[in-house]
Amino acid sequence: YYALDVTDTANPRLMWKIQPSDPGFSGLGYSWARPVVGRLNVGGEVRDVIYLSGGYDEANDDETTRNVDADEMGNAIFIVDAVDGSLIWSAGFGEGYTVSKPQMLHAMPAAPAVFDVDSDGFDDGLFVGDTGGQVWRFDFFQGQAAENLATGGVIAQLGAGGATDASANRRFYHTPDVALADVAGVTKLVVTIGSGARPNPLSETVDDRFYAIFQNEVFSAPAAYTTLTEGDDPETTSIVEPSNFYDATQNLLQSVDSATVQAERNQLAGKNGWYMGFPRTGEKVLSTPLSFRGGVSFTTYEPRNESDSCTPKAGTSRLYLVSLTDGTVPEGQNTVTPPVVDGPPDRFTELNTPSIVDEPVIICT
Repeated sequence: YYALDVTDTANPRLMWKIQPSDPGFSGLGYSWARPVVGRLNVGGEVRDVIYLSGGYDEANDDETTRNVDADEMGNAIFIVDAVDGSLIWSAGFGEGYTVSKPQMLHAMPAAPAVFDVDSDGFDDGLFVGDTGGQVWRFDFFQGQAAENLATGGVIAQLGAGGATDASANRRFYHTPDVALADVAGVTKLVVTIGSGARPNPLSETVDDRFYAIFQNEVFSAPAAYTTLTEGDDPETTSIVEPSNFYDATQNLLQSVDSATVQAERNQLAGKNGWYMGFPRTGEKVLSTPLSFRGGVSFTTYEPRNESDSCTPKAGTSRLYLVSLTDGTVPEGQNTVTPPVVDGPPDRFTELNTPSIVDEPVIICT
């Protein structure tokens, strides 16, 4: 990573450079993600900071296998001083970090989603996904010294089944989105993230999904970081492991049958989020979602594999728009597709392009 001072555009200068050979950065992998600028009070001193995810480890190129051991690089998070690049805080697997996390086995190629929920100008925490299907949360304590600056843990394990089943080997290569939402009358943080193998966009191996994770602790750190699961842990095959997430794949909450709708509402109640599967083979999320006015938009890519090597392997891109709280089409926003009168409304529109589409952007006119 590099920082440039471009105050004088005619004479830019290098401020600092960070590389794996620098002390404290041995876990830095391939730098795929953008740096995230923020502000923290560290030991009573206000400091402009930059958040760096650990990056990518090419050991994850083969999505049919799951590395049961720790990746050699990328499985870390760093906070550095924005002015001089000095290391303030870090978390990673093993020794050499401010905080050591035994579950931080997998590379983190995407930038973290940093949030300031009370809008006081200081960052309250961050969320980030990894290539093991885990979603992490870290919370900051303003004014504390570096060793007590943050606490955190895994809040969701969404690819546990990938240890034995390649179709469940879901991975996160893009930044999650974070929003405040009213969930059944309670204000919660809703973290949205989609799985999809960025190095293998043409693959049809994994059954990828889009997730919304509810967090009850909004203005403070949780007392404990509870790991939510889908009930697919191969280590618990001898018992029935319930899922913490509502399955919104079929959008039955918008069924024309009232009994079906009530049954689905009963299933949704008490869940810690929801997920949406994709019925089309190989469809995956390859961008960051965008939350706005109670809804979340995200794009997907469905490959089209051709046996003829001379035929371009063009695919199909889609734009989805769903409710943050239950995955339905938000009321008054079903404009992406023609209305459906004999069943649940469609939640996507196909885009007129064969290429992979980046994250949505809102334009206010």
